[in-house]
Amino acid sequence: GQLPYAAAWDRKPPLLFAVLAPFHWAGGGEVVALRLGTSLMVAATALALCAAGRSLAPERPALGTLAGVAYILLSMRGAGGGTNAELVLAPFAVAGLALALAAAHRQRVGMALLAGVLMGIAMLVKQVALAEAALAALLCWLVPAMRGQPVAAPALARLGAAYAAGGVLPLAMGVAT
Repeated sequence: GQLPYAAAWDRKPPLLFAVLAPFHWAGGGEVVALRLGTSLMVAATALALCAAGRSLAPERPALGTLAGVAYILLSMRGAGGGTNAELVLAPFAVAGLALALAAAHRQRVGMALLAGVLMGIAMLVKQVALAEAALAALLCWLVPAMRGQPVAAPALARLGAAYAAGGVLPLAMGVAT
């Protein structure tokens, strides 16, 4: 592309390539090795969706499993198992969501910090993960409130601060390198 497209939009953060590089190297540069790596990312995302589903609807554990299976099936649409950045960022973002929901439910600051770190890692794969990070933060406030168990403001502030600090940590490390 030409400027401004190439300067503003056609850049990928370094972690996308760092995650795929071992598969490229182990497979001798063959495309099938990258597709295998992406398949592992899809499987990891499906497992994280199962965990997120258990957090969102503990009374219906099959919903998380259904979400994971649906994700696997829908990820085969289009390119049929091709490699793209969204499939690589997804396990980090969905695991971050699952941890953020668990942190809000249990009011664990350490879990919120780790959830933020996972979201920050997802943003280092592709910047669009910022939307998922914001949605996860919103869900941590909405889901307990919808269940009639809102998180008290001081606890929510602590969890939010830990989540934000965790998200900034990988980004700061990425900028520093």
